[in-house]
Amino acid sequence: MRTLKRTVFIFLALFYSSHLWAQAQKYVPGELIIKMKPQGAKGSTKAFNNTQQKLGMKLVGSWRSMDMHKFKVGANTDMEKLAREVEEDSAVEFAEPNYIFNKASLTSFSDVSSLSDMNSKFATGFSLTSANIDAEPAWGHMSVNSNATTVAVIDTGIDYQHKAFQDLCALWVNEAELNGTAGVDDDGNGYVDDINGWNFVANNNKPFDDDGHGTHVSGIVVGTGIDILDMPSSGEECTGKYRSRVKVMALKFLDGNGAGSTTDAIEAIYYAVNNGAKVLNNSWGGGSYSRALHEAVIYSYSRKTIFVAASGNAGHDNDSLPMFPANYDVPNVLSVAATSSVDYKASFSNFGESSVHLGSPGVAIYSTVPNGLYGTMSGTSMAAPFVSGVAALISREQPSMYGYQIKDIINKEGDSVGSLADYTITGKRLNVNDALVFSKSVSVWNEQPDYNLSMSLYDRELASALASGGAGCGLVKSALEKGGGPKGPGSGGGLERFMLLFAFAVPLLVWARLRKTEDDFGRAHKRFKVDSKVKLQVGDREIEGSVGSISMGGAGINVDSMLDHGSTVTLKIQGPDGGEIEVDGHIVWTDGGLQHGVQFNSMADRVKGSIETWMEKLSGSTSKAG
Repeated sequence: MRTLKRTVFIFLALFYSSHLWAQAQKYVPGELIIKMKPQGAKGSTKAFNNTQQKLGMKLVGSWRSMDMHKFKVGANTDMEKLAREVEEDSAVEFAEPNYIFNKASLTSFSDVSSLSDMNSKFATGFSLTSANIDAEPAWGHMSVNSNATTVAVIDTGIDYQHKAFQDLCALWVNEAELNGTAGVDDDGNGYVDDINGWNFVANNNKPFDDDGHGTHVSGIVVGTGIDILDMPSSGEECTGKYRSRVKVMALKFLDGNGAGSTTDAIEAIYYAVNNGAKVLNNSWGGGSYSRALHEAVIYSYSRKTIFVAASGNAGHDNDSLPMFPANYDVPNVLSVAATSSVDYKASFSNFGESSVHLGSPGVAIYSTVPNGLYGTMSGTSMAAPFVSGVAALISREQPSMYGYQIKDIINKEGDSVGSLADYTITGKRLNVNDALVFSKSVSVWNEQPDYNLSMSLYDRELASALASGGAGCGLVKSALEKGGGPKGPGSGGGLERFMLLFAFAVPLLVWARLRKTEDDFGRAHKRFKVDSKVKLQVGDREIEGSVGSISMGGAGINVDSMLDHGSTVTLKIQGPDGGEIEVDGHIVWTDGGLQHGVQFNSMADRVKGSIETWMEKLSGSTSKAG
C-alpha cells in the first residue's frame, strides 16, 4: 500500500509541477549551487574550470565533507537556464539556483505582555498551551543532573538577552570562544567568536533576532522542559529548578522579513551538526524540491541527529503538494502538523497521511518575544518546537540514543486522536510524558537504517522535474579530491603542473602584524597566520587570492578556483626581509575550492635558512619555528 502511495505521490508531484512551480520560491539573483561527482575522472577538475571560465562563474563558497560549492554570476542571469547548462559538464552531479525559504508561522505576535502580566494570567507550571500534551508531569521523571541537550534553532535568530534564556541558562555557549581570545577562531571551526551561534545572513557572530520568530520558537523549545514564567530571584539563576534542561543554539539564516537562502540554511545545518547539536528545529520551508538541501539533511542523518520540520501553513495535503524540508524521506526527519488546544487539526495546517508524522499544538501558543516580553503566535512553526523540546529531553536521559530512535519513540507514544486519523501517518498528537517515560525504559539502538538518495522517493528524474521550476536550499562534502597519493615535482602521473606566483604586495608593516598561532595538536611545524594578497598563475590564467598561513612545512592559500589534490606547484614567495625564494610543493588538502594546503617538498639549505629566518622574525624570538 505504501509503495502505491509513493507511486501516486510521484505522479501527482509531476502532474502538478507546472502549477506549483509557477508560485515557487524566488532565488537569490546570480547565485548557483553545484555539486561535483565524487572521485571524477582524471582531468575533470580542469575541464570544469574551463566551464567555469566560459560561463563567467566565480567560486565564493564551499562546504567540507559535502562536495558542494556556491558560485556567483551576473545578477541578471537566467539561473535555471544556467543550471541546465552547467549540468552538461561531465564533472557536475547537479546544479540549482540558490532558492529562498520562509518562516512557517501564520500570525504575527498578539497578546504581548510583560512577565508580571503573564504571571497574573497563569499560575506557575506549563502555560505555553492548554492542549493536553502532559509536559509538566514529564518534568518529575527527569534525572537530577546538570546535563542539557543542545537544540539548533535554525531560524531568524534569538533575542539572547531575554531574561528567560539568560536567567535559566538556556543558551548554548561555545566555551572555547567564550574563554578564548577576542577576534580569534579559538576552536578552529571556521567561525570567529561564535559564542552563542552564528548569523549566516550578515556572516557575523551576532545571531540576534530582528523578526521575533526565532525567539518565540526558542521559548517553546526551552519551555517544553521548564516553566519559563517562573523566574529565579537574584542569586538563584541557573541553579536547581531554575536551570534549563535544554540549550538553544542560535543559528540565524532567515532575515528580518523571515526569508533566507538555500546556502545559508545549509550552512546552518552543517554548523549545527558539527558543533554538537543533537536536535535540529526547522520552522520554515517552501514548496520546491532542492537536491542540495536534501544532501544536507542526509548529512544530519549520518551524524545521528533528529531533524524536526514544520509541515507548512497552506492547509494542503503534503502527499500531493510537498513542503520541504518536511517532505524529505530521510529517516531522521519528523514532520509536524499543528493542532488546536482541543486536538483538532488547525485549519491552516498542512497534513499528509503518508508524509506528515504527527500533530502538536500550534494555535495561540504563548512564548518569549524580543525585548523581554511574552506573546502568542500560531503556525506549524510553533508546533515543531514542542517536538524538538521533547526530543531534547529524551536525548538528555539517553545521550547515546540516535535521532532516528527518538523519532520512533515520539511517534509511537503520542496520543491517538480521531480527528488526525486521516491527516497524519500516526494519527496521533504529541505526548511529552509518555515519550519521555518510555525512552527511559528501552534499550538504545546502536544502528540506524541505511539511506541512499538514489533509492529514495526523489529519484534523479523527479528531482530534475521539480527543480526545473524552483526549489530550496543547499550544502555538502569537501570537493574535488581525485584520490591517489601526492605526486612530487617531475613525477608526471598526468597531473597538471602549475606555477604559483605569490606576489606579496603588502609592505613590511603587514608582516609585522602577523601573529603566531598556537601549535595544532600533532602538527609537525608551527604555523603563522598571514594576511597578504596573492596572485596564482594557473596555465594562462592569473587568479588573485591570499595566503592564510605559512610554516616550515608548507603554506595555506585561498583562491577562487579549484585545484586538484596532489597537483605539483612552484611557489615564489617574498619574505619580510624583502628576499625571495622559490620552492616546490604539492596540494595535500582542499576544502572544495576556496582553501588549499601546499606541502613543501625537499628544499635547498639556502631556502631552509631563509624560511627559518622568517619564522624567527614572525615569532619575535630567536628560537626556530620547528
